[in-house]
Amino acid sequence: MSSAIEDDPGPYDPRTRQEMTVGRSKHSSAVLATAICLGGVVLPPKAYAIEPAFDPYSSTQPGAQPSTNAAATPASPSFFTFSDSVISYRYESDTKQPGNAGGAGRAIDGRSAPKNIITFANTNAWEYGTNFFNIDFIKSGSQDPSGYKFPFNTIPTGEGALEYFAVYRGTLGLNAMTGTKAFAIPGLIKEVSIAYGFNNDKDSRSFRNDQLDLLGGINLAFDVPAGYVSLAAQAYKSYNHNALIPARRTTVYDWAPELELTYGIPLPFESVPLSLNGYIVMIWPRGNDDFGNATRLQFQSRTDLVLDIGKLIYNQPNRLNAFVGFYYYQNKFGADQRFIPGANQKSFLAGVALHLN
Repeated sequence: MSSAIEDDPGPYDPRTRQEMTVGRSKHSSAVLATAICLGGVVLPPKAYAIEPAFDPYSSTQPGAQPSTNAAATPASPSFFTFSDSVISYRYESDTKQPGNAGGAGRAIDGRSAPKNIITFANTNAWEYGTNFFNIDFIKSGSQDPSGYKFPFNTIPTGEGALEYFAVYRGTLGLNAMTGTKAFAIPGLIKEVSIAYGFNNDKDSRSFRNDQLDLLGGINLAFDVPAGYVSLAAQAYKSYNHNALIPARRTTVYDWAPELELTYGIPLPFESVPLSLNGYIVMIWPRGNDDFGNATRLQFQSRTDLVLDIGKLIYNQPNRLNAFVGFYYYQNKFGADQRFIPGANQKSFLAGVALHLN
């Protein structure tokens, strides 16, 4: 039932989740901005703390202090030119689940449930490309219930659903692999990359969703004055298994086009280190869903306002961040919001993120 970026996603430039903060080699610097999201975005993206933007092509690491020791021992060579691990927590209000009816408002609005989400993510870069891995552990409020008490199939647990959502994205930069600038257009495109990845989603609801998504395509990193803007055009394929519908235990969705626009823009306030980060994801209809209903065009949008607390308080940028944001999902998972309760979500969110490196 999930999409490229559920409840955020995802499929994307991973810097929508955590921003890359280090200088690169002459090859890898050209591909860093092409590591594709929730958010999802799945991307899209689902989960992920969207953190501060900066110029990924800078030759210096933000917050790094120059060495004053002329005899300092050089660092040992590493396969990765950059690696950053982040753990984050966020709270989302008014999340929806298609088909979860019984809310206090209009019947078509469905039932709202809060979610508490803990995320671990790693972003790394090597000579020819980038990798991004993210896993969310999600606990819903009781309004979004889990299944039934084992071994009874008629007694609800009365507890909120548990879920995990894993995302991998990789890129291979064409300029980096060829050692040229043949795929760059000064003032417009910094890098063109081959993009690929997968999502995996499982939950404890009665439906017992178990979905695998495969994605592949091209990612463009735009040449912008500050921050980053990337656009991915990908093919999207989903496989789902459920425990609720005997006649349709497994659903193989059609291939469908997907577009992911991700951005991270530092705001021009010298005294307060703020950035505006987010993504937009569109997934075209994928055939019929697990219930045999035709899927609809999905539209997801998430925008976060991020405060770099580390830089503000103790001059250590990209160490500790706080964020607030808004998330919109139309035709969630492809469900038709005109007829299915809970297929249109509008949520506010807030959280903190800690870099472990």
